[in-house]
Amino acid sequence: EILCAVTSLLESGNDWACGHAARTLGNLAFSTECTSKVAAMPTLKGAILGAVGGLVAPLYPERTQARSLHAIANLVGDDNLCIAMLRVPDLYASLNEIRTQGFTGEEPPNEESEEHLRRALARMSQVRYGTLTWREPQRMR
Repeated sequence: EILCAVTSLLESGNDWACGHAARTLGNLAFSTECTSKVAAMPTLKGAILGAVGGLVAPLYPERTQARSLHAIANLVGDDNLCIAMLRVPDLYASLNEIRTQGFTGEEPPNEESEEHLRRALARMSQVRYGTLTWREPQRMR
């Protein structure tokens, strides 16, 4: 399956391959069907989350970070995957560092990358602090 191939590239590829694998994962993760498959496979979930989380580290080029942010922003749309992402060591801190200090690359970040970053941090913060529910809005009584 394609998710296994993407995971293999994320774990053992060079910067270029990892970046494109992260972009592919981000595009696949746009589908709730894909995120459900990832969430249902514990070993695959751990490998993908660890690899994508590691790509956000400052030692990667900005283009690779941007592609990882795309994947992370789409993966955290699923409650279970978002909780798992919060457990990836240093991921939340790395995202906040990028938010405060900017990307490490020489190229200025594009608006899309900044939007992915804001979306991922907002979603992770909502789940982390329990301020998000998926129920229909109700009036207070």
